[in-house]
Amino acid sequence: MVSAAGHVDHSAFVDLVSPAFESIKPGNGMPPRQTPSGRSRIAVHEKDLEQAHICLATQGVATSDPARYPLALLNTILGGNMSSRLFQEIRERQGLAYSVYSFISSFVDTGMVGAYAGVAPQNAAAAVQLLISEIKRLKTDPVSESELRDAKEFTKGSLLLSTESVDNHMVRLAQNEINFERDISLEEVITKVDEVTRDSVRDLAETIFNSDRLALTTLGPVSPSELPDDPSAIL
Repeated sequence: MVSAAGHVDHSAFVDLVSPAFESIKPGNGMPPRQTPSGRSRIAVHEKDLEQAHICLATQGVATSDPARYPLALLNTILGGNMSSRLFQEIRERQGLAYSVYSFISSFVDTGMVGAYAGVAPQNAAAAVQLLISEIKRLKTDPVSESELRDAKEFTKGSLLLSTESVDNHMVRLAQNEINFERDISLEEVITKVDEVTRDSVRDLAETIFNSDRLALTTLGPVSPSELPDDPSAIL
């Protein structure tokens, strides 16, 4: 598949690239694969660094999963921008980290969602507790209407701003064709984002953030004795 965006004449472009690809013979499809299953563990990697790097992650959702819309908003609320809970609590109020955020990685058959913080070694245990506390709060308390509304506006605004990049438009065309075999309009995405409710965000948090799949990793001068030794104790 070849994707192009910008000032492109479709027929002329096809004529241009066809000679380079017409000699490629079809293969036998993708080799068999098995979706990895999430597992819970705590991994402490002691190393002489200035900072302690902390990552708390769990299994997310696949690229085509309808839950990708509430997950996008959950990520924004948790640590996706400077108004997020992690940024405000760990950086602004507690002053424990300069870099703190949450993230999403989605693939054809699975995904990952997690949170990262880089802190002074003596603040590692406190930062882990705050990460856990904010994740627990997503599971137990519905986000406020204003918080959800702000997350929706941020997400939609970021999406629309990204279309100003021709590169982003080209990649989006390819991703839609690969993952959905059709073009998904911006209007459709915005409609799906607007349909997300407070309950759907909390329900998703309850599903993905559980001790059976939550993994904690630290890198830096952090002793295992400073952290829980049982993964089930994380949440």
